[in-house]
Amino acid sequence: VWNQLEKNFKLNHISCQELAMVTWSFSQNFMPSKSTFDALMSCYTEQLYHRMNPFENALFLSSLARISIRLNHKISRELMEKFQKEFGIQMQEYSKRDLFLLLWSCVRIGFELDETVLQKWIECAFLNKSECDDQWKPHEFAGSLMVVAKMQLFLDKTTLTRIFQWMNENIEQFDAQSLATLMWSFGRMNLHVPESVFTRWNTQFECRLEQFTAQHLSNILSSAVKLRGIRVLEKDNDIGECFLWHWISAFDEKMETF
Repeated sequence: VWNQLEKNFKLNHISCQELAMVTWSFSQNFMPSKSTFDALMSCYTEQLYHRMNPFENALFLSSLARISIRLNHKISRELMEKFQKEFGIQMQEYSKRDLFLLLWSCVRIGFELDETVLQKWIECAFLNKSECDDQWKPHEFAGSLMVVAKMQLFLDKTTLTRIFQWMNENIEQFDAQSLATLMWSFGRMNLHVPESVFTRWNTQFECRLEQFTAQHLSNILSSAVKLRGIRVLEKDNDIGECFLWHWISAFDEKMETF
């Protein structure tokens, strides 16, 4: 099936959009051979990239990322360098959604993007607004910060201010998983989180207490400690005591799932 898919595309019997959607569908349940994967990746970097729109690029690469992980198979440095060059040139054409999906795929697939491209991505993702820009979705925002945390990228004061501003304005839209991801990312980056942000976040934590899984709670507690959101020994710290009390209650209810 994978071989026929590649053949049909080369013969122009299938469009870029159809190829991206079909590859995504197959990647959910079926795995090609390593040779077929290499052929698809080569076809993508040599022929598809210029023909696909940003969303098709992001979707197709996310499918390849999923496949590469399951196959435990990495791509060549030559292909990585070619992709990086093209991505750096066309990055501003991407919406925030597509930037998130594309960079997250790069992290999963093993693309080693250089510092210049990464800083440009941060600028496009968190600061710039363009005609193709769309409103952040909470899970995309949280996921993008996770990418920043995993890759240990530097965020300057202007970028951090914008991040906290957006988070404060939209915190009520975050579901349990996005909140946990957000806090894990802040903890991993060891950022100084303003107390006003922690106060608002703690309110949302209480509202979603029943939705958190054991993994969420573990991530939240470890990050809160790193960020000094919990100070067990300081009796006058209402935020810390409130947070810790609710966490212990949630832990007690989900003890067997840890």
